[in-house]
Amino acid sequence: MWTSQDLLQLKNNENYLDNNCPLVDPKSEIIEHNYNGPLGNYPIIARVGSNDTNTVLAIIDGGGSPEYGFIPVEQNTPGSILDVGCYIGGFTRLAICSNQNRPIIAIEPMISNVAMIQRNIRQLPSNPKGNFLFNVAVGHSGHTFISGPPDDQVHRYMGNTSAAELSPTKANVKSIDLDELLLLNEICTGTKEVFFMKIDCEGGEYPLFENASRESVRKIKYIVGEFHAASVQSPDYMFLKHGYERYTITQHDANGLFAYKRIDTN
Repeated sequence: MWTSQDLLQLKNNENYLDNNCPLVDPKSEIIEHNYNGPLGNYPIIARVGSNDTNTVLAIIDGGGSPEYGFIPVEQNTPGSILDVGCYIGGFTRLAICSNQNRPIIAIEPMISNVAMIQRNIRQLPSNPKGNFLFNVAVGHSGHTFISGPPDDQVHRYMGNTSAAELSPTKANVKSIDLDELLLLNEICTGTKEVFFMKIDCEGGEYPLFENASRESVRKIKYIVGEFHAASVQSPDYMFLKHGYERYTITQHDANGLFAYKRIDTN
């Protein structure tokens, strides 16, 4: 279990987007790919021989249909933006460059990806509301998640400790549950509300939401993400009971991507 003091120390000492935090070694050769688009002319910094660039392009551009959709513009609605399963920072980049003017918290369990996020996000315009990046996983509180390189065997099952054990490369990463994530959000941003959560955490989305209370879930207005067991059971059961409705964002919905909006009553 994480206490509020633990989370405060995490915020003060382990924010990888703090300018005083040293750059993490990516342990890979990296390359810059030019990008000219509506979100600014900032290069995409990627690992040589990886799918990093295509992944970021799908999120920030997607040929006019970004993978997770566009972040709604609701200036009078409070709340932060959470990027859970940040990979190398594509969605965080989208949030910053679309001028949302909201604090952003990014969560990424793989330290090699954290190194890439630092390089991709620190080159962007500063966010007056603050950017935060933490090297933790989500799911059950305090569990040690086993992670490794972003290969098919491990990356696909990041939220599944037993499956990830198959990797020859392992790293211990602590995880936080939804209540702790929301408390971390409040400590970092000063608000209890989350305006938009993007989540793609390789299975960790189920322990994060399955047993969460209605009060906790409803602090989040929009939830958009990839649900990795959707072919077996729709994730509707985790959200509709808490007063959410499904909405369509892109043509990617059929590939395990789901979007939910909180139903608010006056």
